[in-house]
Amino acid sequence: MKQHSVVRPLSAGFSLVEMMVALVIGLVATLVIMQVFTLSEGRKRTTTGGADAQTNAAVTLYMLERDIRQAGYGLSPNTEDFVPTLTPPPTGVLTNGILAQCGTVRAYNANRATTPNFTYTGSTFAPVVINPPGYPAGDTNTDVILVNYSGTGGMTGVGVPITQSGGTAQTGGTLSDYAVVLTSNTTRAGFNQGDMILSVPPSGSTFDCTIGEVTGLAATAPPVGSQCTPGITGPANTISHNSMSYLSFYTGCTAVNAAWNQPGGTPVSYGPGSKLYNLGPVGSFVSRVYAVRNGALTVCDLTANDCTAAVASPPDSTVWAPIATGVVGLRAQYGKDTNFDGSIDAWDATQLTGANLAQIVAVRMAVVTRSNQYEKAADFTASAPLWHQDASGTADITMDISGSGTDWARYRYKVVQSIVPLRNMMWGQQK
Repeated sequence: MKQHSVVRPLSAGFSLVEMMVALVIGLVATLVIMQVFTLSEGRKRTTTGGADAQTNAAVTLYMLERDIRQAGYGLSPNTEDFVPTLTPPPTGVLTNGILAQCGTVRAYNANRATTPNFTYTGSTFAPVVINPPGYPAGDTNTDVILVNYSGTGGMTGVGVPITQSGGTAQTGGTLSDYAVVLTSNTTRAGFNQGDMILSVPPSGSTFDCTIGEVTGLAATAPPVGSQCTPGITGPANTISHNSMSYLSFYTGCTAVNAAWNQPGGTPVSYGPGSKLYNLGPVGSFVSRVYAVRNGALTVCDLTANDCTAAVASPPDSTVWAPIATGVVGLRAQYGKDTNFDGSIDAWDATQLTGANLAQIVAVRMAVVTRSNQYEKAADFTASAPLWHQDASGTADITMDISGSGTDWARYRYKVVQSIVPLRNMMWGQQK
């Protein structure tokens, strides 16, 4: 019987060399893919960072423009404040009114977090003040901007004459109730319980201007619908000011506390020639300070906080609230109409005082923002960004951003700039 041997076929598969070759090819492919992915992500982050910087710049500029466009509402001079009588364009000298007389404004707000007594000095009670004296500076090579405007029903600051006054607090101490009696040929129409008022002395007076709050009106004054209670007795044009609670016209005649009337002090009496200005309902007066702090645009509400106090590091966000990040540059200049002919004669940041504040009719500014993407190239940004000429008689200005760090050239920057006309200043001076 024959025996047959069974030949088994050889097992099929990859050899060790083939597996190593495949592994090397796979690693090379993975490396190429990761390099392409890394390069793509880097470019994406650079592009996204640049877009973020542009968005932050636009938001920052919008917030500044929004307030500056309203600057001076209710505070700007009018033709009655100039002497002699004017014919358009204004040719007289500004001697009266808020800007000419209120070099110092004393105020008190019981709702302030600290120092309820505060003072505007050095002509800081003005529509716009660049680098106001007494306020802490922002980051290196950046400007600080103070903006003021009221919520009055009138665009220009028209004051009504006072003939009799029981006084208002200038320094501390006890303040008794007082009544302001307007001249017989004026009316207290437009004044309501709950309005903020500004008392302004005449030219040559030694008194400062003072902010207060209307708490009572004479019962006989028309229209009757503009008051909540019979208030006080006296002539129809009598306005009362005290530190007690009262019924506010703006809250449906519910009781509120007179936060802006100081419950102390030695009263002074504004003599003939003094005027009373209506700043609008309590809470509508705006006094904000903008500054770049720790690479962010911050804002401080002067009516609620002491913006003149030293700034901690990092800043207290309840005082200096951040509203835009990545801001490394903020510069501003005044546009000055020195002869009131309707055209701007000079652009600079030199601070004006007193009556000369009426020359400021525009503000030009530039904002620089930085992306968050740290670039590998040491000279990614070869030179500091420029604030380009956008007004006659001006030159390009290099925005010094070295204060943001020694490696500033490794980031991408965006510059936005604008000219904001102070329409309230221009319109208020026209007949």
